[in-house]
Amino acid sequence: MNVKYLNPFFAAIKDVSTQVLGTTPNFAKPSLKKTPFSSEEVLIIIGITGELNGKAIINLNKVDCVQIASKMMGGMEMQFDEISKSAIGELFNMILGTAARYFEKDGIRINITSPTILEGQNVIVSQKETIISVPLFIEETKITVNISAESKVA
Repeated sequence: MNVKYLNPFFAAIKDVSTQVLGTTPNFAKPSLKKTPFSSEEVLIIIGITGELNGKAIINLNKVDCVQIASKMMGGMEMQFDEISKSAIGELFNMILGTAARYFEKDGIRINITSPTILEGQNVIVSQKETIISVPLFIEETKITVNISAESKVA
C-alpha cells in the first residue's frame, strides 16, 4: 500500500471527529500490521472500491464504542447495544465518505460499502493485502484504524 493514500483518511478522521465529537483525535505512529491479527471486541469493516480496492477495519473495545456513541448522542447515557453499534458504524461511514471526497479532489474516484460490524472475543483477522495500522485517541478512547488500499489504475 502506498503511504500517500493515508493522508485522505487522516484528514477525514480529524474533520469528522472534530465536527461530530467536538474533539480532535491524536494519532500515534502508523505501522505495518501482519496478518493474521487478533482484534478487540468490536470491528467495523468498510470496503473500498473504484480506483482503489481495499478496506478499512476499525477496531475498538465495547467500552470505547459506548463512550463514542454517547458523545455522538450529546452525552446521553448508553450501553453496548444495537443503537451504540449503529452509531459507531455511522461515524466511520461518515469518515470513509469524507475520505472519498478527499480522494476525489486528488483525482482518485472511490466508493465505499456500508459498514459491517462484528463483535466477539478473540476474533482473528486474516487478509492477503498489506495493512497499515494507525492507533488514535479521542480523549482517553483508543481506536485502531487498519487500512489496506491498492490502486487499480497503473
